[in-house]
Amino acid sequence: MLKQLIAAAFATMIAMPAFADTDRIAHNKQAAVALLKGFYGGKPEVITDLVDDVYIQHSAAEDGRDALVAVVTKGRDEGWLNEEVAAKFSPSRVIANEEYAAVHYLDEGENRVYIDIFRFNDNGKIGEHWDHSQENSGPNKSGRDMVSGPSPKPTSPEIEVANMATVKRVYDDYFGKGDVSILPDIINDLYIQHSSPNGEDGLDFFAGLVDRFGGPFENTVHKIFAEGDMVVIQGEYPGFNLASMDVFRLKDGKIVEHWDVIGPLPETLPHDNGHF
Repeated sequence: MLKQLIAAAFATMIAMPAFADTDRIAHNKQAAVALLKGFYGGKPEVITDLVDDVYIQHSAAEDGRDALVAVVTKGRDEGWLNEEVAAKFSPSRVIANEEYAAVHYLDEGENRVYIDIFRFNDNGKIGEHWDHSQENSGPNKSGRDMVSGPSPKPTSPEIEVANMATVKRVYDDYFGKGDVSILPDIINDLYIQHSSPNGEDGLDFFAGLVDRFGGPFENTVHKIFAEGDMVVIQGEYPGFNLASMDVFRLKDGKIVEHWDVIGPLPETLPHDNGHF
């Protein structure tokens, strides 16, 4: 599974046409932020401009571009989506490759932290969307909030692929098998943890995570991609009926910082696309 995921991610990185290099990544980042800004600003014309005719929805919202336009139009007309709301939207980090863009931000109105992932079609339009969110519960045991910290720092494509493989080992070997012996090789001693409310800095805390949750436990990585020194993972934990989106920052081959949103999966969805 690891080889398949990494190979697919690497193939995506090298297979796109000329538009799909740094220009494509910059486009995806800008479009993802513009879409969310337009959403909060109550601007249906932004949705129409950025979203493809075929828009596949995986969150607990109606499927299709027309449904999204209808929500934004309703919000504008009723006053709960407007320029004042949009002015409060400030993404903490945006991480993208040639196919996906992840936006990590605090929705101040809901007091929830979101990570949205958008997939872009070959025409540069947004064709698919996933999100997970979690209540903004305040500082964790190390005083870290859920969103502060750096944005991606450029590296090489080779390092991005290696970083994805390193992060995937956490899910395969540590979460899935309970192998704590791998952790000193892939987690920095000064590991910075933004998980809230019970997260804590340091390798020792992370090394006890599986035991605290009664693991090892089944998990599925549905999506993995990287930009620079950061890796995004969308994961599922069937035994707990939970899903997460995680962001890892790496340095010199080791994980040095982590953010996530995690929560239960809705029992039903208003479409047949599934959560993932």
